[in-house]
Amino acid sequence: MQNPNKCIVCKRKVIGHSKGNTILHGSYYCSKYCKLFHKNNLKMINGAEKHDNNQYVGFNYWPSIIVPCDTCSADVKMSHGKENDDKVFCSRKCHIKVKTCRKNAMKDYTILRVLREHPESLPSSEIAYYVSNQHQYQVNGAKISRRLRKWVSEGIVEKANRDVQSTRVTSKKVCYRLSEKYQDAPLGALVIKHRTPRGYADAQNTNQ
Repeated sequence: MQNPNKCIVCKRKVIGHSKGNTILHGSYYCSKYCKLFHKNNLKMINGAEKHDNNQYVGFNYWPSIIVPCDTCSADVKMSHGKENDDKVFCSRKCHIKVKTCRKNAMKDYTILRVLREHPESLPSSEIAYYVSNQHQYQVNGAKISRRLRKWVSEGIVEKANRDVQSTRVTSKKVCYRLSEKYQDAPLGALVIKHRTPRGYADAQNTNQ
């Protein structure tokens, strides 16, 4: 499924299922990099300043953006390009820690990430749309609601009723949002903490 909108920062199309482009951040940004670039009022770097050489005057470069790893909080260097503009982990090791802590753990991580990118709260059907396009998971609103029960019980996700417009109809629906306390928390670390089976976690700690 494609979104016809173009990124308001770099003009790339905002497309699901395409490396380097994602609808995770809504219809205005093609990547986390562009969202932060706009949100933080960043500017392009002039070539003369970057290379300390007037020969490069007129050439503009995208600045690097540093964000914390979603597992270990180490610095992650983001750049404007298909490989690095939506990075959330500092290494493959940190990614694998989340992915392997429990079966389908990445679904939980992706759901929490969607909620972080949309702090206004979303109904389960909208969350399912973003999750399905991010990793091509086959999910629907009912499945999302079931997976969120644990996170609501842990106080990490909150439920809220609000008016949601669908086509020309507005109705009140149950929506979900990431608790403000966890808005800046490393979500990968949260998934590892709350989804790793207790016996497995105890065994890992014993062997360390």
